[in-house]
Amino acid sequence: MPLRYLQETNARKAEAWAAVERSLNSRLQEAEAKAATSEERNDLLMNACLKSMFLRLSCLRAEQTRLTKSLDRERHRAAENRQEYLALKEEAETNEGRVNQLEEEIKELRRKHKQELQEAITHQELLRQKSVPVHPDGEGREILCRINACLSLSSTNVSQELEREKAARLDQERESRSLTRRLSSASSLSSMEESYFLQASLDSSDNLSERRNALEGNMSPYFMKSMTPALRQKEGELASYMSRLASMEAIRDSLAEDLVKMTAELEELRADIIDMKEMYREQIQVLSSSMSTT
Repeated sequence: MPLRYLQETNARKAEAWAAVERSLNSRLQEAEAKAATSEERNDLLMNACLKSMFLRLSCLRAEQTRLTKSLDRERHRAAENRQEYLALKEEAETNEGRVNQLEEEIKELRRKHKQELQEAITHQELLRQKSVPVHPDGEGREILCRINACLSLSSTNVSQELEREKAARLDQERESRSLTRRLSSASSLSSMEESYFLQASLDSSDNLSERRNALEGNMSPYFMKSMTPALRQKEGELASYMSRLASMEAIRDSLAEDLVKMTAELEELRADIIDMKEMYREQIQVLSSSMSTT
């Protein structure tokens, strides 16, 4: 009886252990299946993330190339604007020399006119003192009044024209200095932009090579998380590049407007010089005709 009892007890224990083993085996199989499913899912997600990141990196490289070409075009346009400005500046200096020459000619004409009028007045006084009846007294006074009026009008017009020319020349010099400062600021901004962009491109190329090596060596989810802030930083850098390009375009437009204004002022100065020549030619003709009649 005790032996049978022991055998039954051992049989029940063996069955219990077998049930426990079957349960553990089933749980182990379920856990292995879940682990395989989760690993496959993680692999799919990682591959999808890698593809999206490679696409974004290619887009960033294309955008970087486009920005480089755009900056080169802007620097070329700035150089062309500077050449145009230098040509206009040289023309303005030439016109200034012509204005100075005209001022000297005007001063010489004024001196000659004053001398001729003084000689005419002296001659008229001598004729009066000698009582030579060349002209009646009323006509002589009228001629003298006309000569004095022409002299005063000529001196007044000459002084007004000289003041106007000086004011125009001062305005032109101020515009030239302002345009020079803007061009120097634009060139310094362009050089700073070029150095910063080159440094950023070198840093970005080094970072891209390091990230590519890391992607090829290690494909962990932690690396994927670390790549996301770097991509956001690149997007911020692209936004800053776009804003700087907009500011450079605004500077270029302002320089173009200044060049147009200077061209218009030069044309006005030429027209004023031509008008002044015509006016003094007419005054000389009037004075010569009045002298011939006397």
